[in-house]
Amino acid sequence: MIFEILLWAVSLFIFLPNLNLFFSFSKSEIFPWAIVFSSSRNIRFSIPYLFFISYLTLSAFLIFYINDDWLQPFRSLLAIINATLIFYRILFSSDIEIKIVEYALSIIFIFCLFIGLLQYFNLFPISLVEYMNALIPRFRPNIPINDIRGVSSLFSEPAYYAYSFNYGAFYILYRKKIKLDNFIGLLSFLFILIFNIFIIRSATGLVFSIIYILFLIPLKRRIYFILILSFFVFLGINYFGQYFLKVRAIQAFILIFSSGNIYDIYLNFLTVSGFRAVSIMSSYLYGFFHFFGGGIGNWAETSVIAYQAIGIPANKISYYVILNNGYFTGTRPTSIVADIMLESGIFGLFLFLLAFAKYFFNKQIWTNPSLRSFIIIIIFNVFVNGTIGDPTPFIFLGLICRNLFNYNLDLT
Repeated sequence: MIFEILLWAVSLFIFLPNLNLFFSFSKSEIFPWAIVFSSSRNIRFSIPYLFFISYLTLSAFLIFYINDDWLQPFRSLLAIINATLIFYRILFSSDIEIKIVEYALSIIFIFCLFIGLLQYFNLFPISLVEYMNALIPRFRPNIPINDIRGVSSLFSEPAYYAYSFNYGAFYILYRKKIKLDNFIGLLSFLFILIFNIFIIRSATGLVFSIIYILFLIPLKRRIYFILILSFFVFLGINYFGQYFLKVRAIQAFILIFSSGNIYDIYLNFLTVSGFRAVSIMSSYLYGFFHFFGGGIGNWAETSVIAYQAIGIPANKISYYVILNNGYFTGTRPTSIVADIMLESGIFGLFLFLLAFAKYFFNKQIWTNPSLRSFIIIIIFNVFVNGTIGDPTPFIFLGLICRNLFNYNLDLT
């Protein structure tokens, strides 16, 4: 009974990675709830995953020895473990544990939806703002007038909430067997798109939802979906432009394609993405040319070297102009795999793929339209754009594999 109560409590927290009950002691934006949840004697690992974590640990120890600083290597290692470890915990959970996790997901999804609407309509209780600021970094009780950024709910920024909202919505629809080809399904997916565009307003969140729906639709019908979506965007900008142009996701797309010149489109894309695109592209490039990477915890130094190698001056990217007077400064990439490439090189990527590729590219998943779309957004989140220590994509990867295969998995 006590175990189930504790499991319930921690299951709620794993879906709120920015909620830090100890924020006054630790300023980390992502608290390692996933590691706490995974602390069970029933957890099992694959041999490739043990090799992967062992290699990262060795790299962290080497950086500690070289730099005589334990904090950065420890935090870097902890972030990767926090994101990935929970996959194996969920994969070998009992039926009761899986039900608890799924109920916790439904509760958090509805609660975050409610908080987000309170923020949007400026109804969040003022008396609670001080407490929320102590628990969630950069918590916003409402959307200031003329602010293009949307709601963040119980997350530190709209992009983080966008990932959680879309994962939760799509997983619930998958488990309830609600499909796009019926009226309820059509309304559900329309609600998801509207909520992404007008409430969360995150460009990455909108891309996330569009990718899912695009690959959910049969190949022959995708062109119709793109044309219909483009038509409604055109109508919206032309007839409701004053409101549409306040939405950050719409602004981002307009700014990117405001020029017909390919180089300008590229620079606009880098500007709109802040440091995300630069950090991801440069990290992959750095990892391909540095077999073992720059070392776990050494990202502050190696990321600057990686940025300089892509050939785009920092003074061309507004993020670095505002942040550091037009000079690159050390930042970790927003994609966990890009970070693995930066800190552990192509060898680290090889070990990561040994541990997870069999789940990312499983035939049974890819032949199911709903699961195929789901695995594509997980791959997008993990390889292209996400948050390094966020366990969310691996939680849902674990839930999908657990429901599809049950215990029939070979871990070797």
